[in-house]
Amino acid sequence: MPRRVLNVLALSALLVVVVSVHAADHREAPLISARPDADINDLYLFRSPADPDNVVMIMTVNPDAATNGFTFNPEVLYEFNIDRTGDTVPELSYTFAFSAPGAGGVQGVAGTRFVPGEAPTLFGSGFTFNNLDTPGGGKLFAGPRDDPFFFDLNGFQNNMNFTGEDFFAGQDVTALAIEVPISEITGGAAPGSEPVIGVWGRTFDISSGPNFGQVDRIGQPLINTLLIPPGRKDEFNRSEPFADVNLFRDDVVDSILGLNGNDAAAAMSLADVLLPDIMTLDLNGSAGFPNGRRLEDDVIDIELQLLTGSPLIGGVGVPVGTGTGPTNDGVDANDVPFLNVFPYLAPPNVVPEPAVMGLLLAGIGVMRRRR
Repeated sequence: MPRRVLNVLALSALLVVVVSVHAADHREAPLISARPDADINDLYLFRSPADPDNVVMIMTVNPDAATNGFTFNPEVLYEFNIDRTGDTVPELSYTFAFSAPGAGGVQGVAGTRFVPGEAPTLFGSGFTFNNLDTPGGGKLFAGPRDDPFFFDLNGFQNNMNFTGEDFFAGQDVTALAIEVPISEITGGAAPGSEPVIGVWGRTFDISSGPNFGQVDRIGQPLINTLLIPPGRKDEFNRSEPFADVNLFRDDVVDSILGLNGNDAAAAMSLADVLLPDIMTLDLNGSAGFPNGRRLEDDVIDIELQLLTGSPLIGGVGVPVGTGTGPTNDGVDANDVPFLNVFPYLAPPNVVPEPAVMGLLLAGIGVMRRRR
């Protein structure tokens, strides 16, 4: 049987998993599918296009937010972890908490900066729906935006017969975006000598019930969705990156073997790149996934090429196979343009109707407190 047919059949076998999760990391595991406000859909990491001295980190939650709701969960912490040394342990974290929704769904948001061995400091605070300036030259936004993920999901589910239709066109998510000076992220490293940073996002339930603990986490796109077996997806979400290689490497290798025509050398090399599940960014390297992830990066095409062993992906530093699997879903960009200013995500397609009144009320409250 031709290798391309084998690759298509192997990918099709994964559809029983992907059909219910809507791709990327939208609803990728049984437990998280019932908790959209703690479900991290995607993580983005890139140098700011508006200020090259800053780094931008974005996570999105609430897949198809017009249906599932736009608010953050007051009993969940939303966190960016930064590893500067490559030991899969964060040297810096930004953790965000939200109040219960008020008028129009507006929530208070407070971000805290954590450095091991130091007292926590305030990163920034304010209200959702607003661009907020933070002490130290940073920025913060939390609220509804257009879903930046683009993918022909229906074609994927139809045995990889792609038509170029973006399943996520017109859908919204809830986004948490921060922009931070590179000097803060790297611990003051001199320009040109900054370390490669590793970033992952996670959500953590702080309620007193049985759900207490880490709920979800994400580094690179599609790792849990495509490469972790169905019975271990919740375990993966609740585990820490430092344990990935010991716990999940064999599973990832087996999944890649099923996609690349049993090229064992390529599968093992690629597994060592994909795990631990941390997104890395070389600030002195070329921009674009897999060096970080910009909003416009076509990660589906890149990962199709990687996972099916296509030689088209040469240059990312891993051996590639000789596979001829599908390498393009026909969706090469988001359905609406991204912004060139913070928070860079496109505005939401469906703005909650009471939100405008909520913003007015929030603004009046701020004015009163300042008098």
